[in-house]
Amino acid sequence: MKLKSVGGKFIIQDKDAKTIAVFDSAGNFVTSGTATVVGSEFSVGGSTFIIKGGRVGIGTTAPVAALDVNGGVRVGNYVSISTPSPAGIPGTIIFNTTVGKPYVSNGAVWKPLVSDYDSDGITDAIDVDDNDPNDATAVASDTLLGKTFYAGGGRKTGSLVGGSGHELPDTGQTLCYDGAGTVITCPAHGADAEQDGSYNPTATQPYYTDNGDFTITDNRTGLMWKKCSEGQNNDASCTGTAGMYVWAAALSQCTGLTTPGGYSDWRLPNIKELVSIVDYGTASPAKISIDFPNTQTGNFYWTSTTDVPSTAYAWGVVFLNGYMYYYGKTSSSFARCVRGGP
Repeated sequence: MKLKSVGGKFIIQDKDAKTIAVFDSAGNFVTSGTATVVGSEFSVGGSTFIIKGGRVGIGTTAPVAALDVNGGVRVGNYVSISTPSPAGIPGTIIFNTTVGKPYVSNGAVWKPLVSDYDSDGITDAIDVDDNDPNDATAVASDTLLGKTFYAGGGRKTGSLVGGSGHELPDTGQTLCYDGAGTVITCPAHGADAEQDGSYNPTATQPYYTDNGDFTITDNRTGLMWKKCSEGQNNDASCTGTAGMYVWAAALSQCTGLTTPGGYSDWRLPNIKELVSIVDYGTASPAKISIDFPNTQTGNFYWTSTTDVPSTAYAWGVVFLNGYMYYYGKTSSSFARCVRGGP
């Protein structure tokens, strides 16, 4: 190694007279090799520190990335998530000392890097980001549909649907009618003569998930339905002929299933469960979501609910018009199976 002074600069050269580092009269330091700082601190006070085409290792002597840190990092110390503004280059990190949380920029807003605890500090609290740059905590008015949420110390992907997550589904009816059956403008919600079509809260609109295994999940009630009627083929269009069963056989048909989905707790739905998938906003032939293809309309579908006091009868639902009635248990008709529930 050689140390030379040239024109106010100190130059460090190797044995072949190749320049390794330069200190100029302004205090700048430039090196073409590896600079190692031995000690506990390294400070760049008001100066520029540039690495071109190399790597920086902090706490490691073998960095494998442009910046490889083995230890804690503190970047920024801002007391407002709106500072600096705009949100800066995506990936920029700041620390909000007011709320005690780090944030990272996505180029438009600052996003929190940690989840909130609930008010009593329990770590399995659920926190859903509502995309408000000034508030990283979910509130009752937030739209939660389709968001990722965190609970129990782990990442849970899925959809929260508002409220308890098991709401009474809306009927699907959005139009209003007069006494003669003519479509009219719906009275405002809360106004005199309000109708079904006047009140259509987002949190109760029909919302189904096709699970890809010939089952359909109703995200409002938590029920899982067989996509196809009993007797039909388990395929995308539910081809084939739906079976006709007396009431007792319909009960056994469902409870004996192990497919689709590999579940063994299928059952015949009760009257309130079956009527929950009727769409009273659609016209004939089938008042039911397109998620249930080839639903039969020529007769009723059985439920597990016996009529009281006429106990030789059980309730059924006709998907031609959403009609509910009780039928003799020795009658033969269709069946759709269900499992689970709130």
